[in-house]
Amino acid sequence: MATYVSALRNDLDFGAKLKRGVRDNPWGWYAGAGIVGLLLSRIPSKRRKKVVIKGPQMHSDVPKEAGKAAILVTVLKFALDFAKPTLMRWLRDRYLGSGRSPRTPGV
Repeated sequence: MATYVSALRNDLDFGAKLKRGVRDNPWGWYAGAGIVGLLLSRIPSKRRKKVVIKGPQMHSDVPKEAGKAAILVTVLKFALDFAKPTLMRWLRDRYLGSGRSPRTPGV
């Protein structure tokens, strides 16, 4: 009876059989694993949901107003950059004097 139990135990030891089979024939197991993975990746999922993305609505005047503001800022920057030397000279003359010493008037 002990020999039958031992033989049954060897027959039911699937872990050892699997290890031996992979060790004896690794390329067959790699190919089988690749085919099973390919088949599993091709099975369609039943939980797929359609995602609807709404685009931006361009019915408002916000883009037009933003465009006008951008043009105005660009024009003001150009005008101030162009007038900067004149403005600096005017501010220097107005607040710092005309370059004359305050103790020697008229010289």
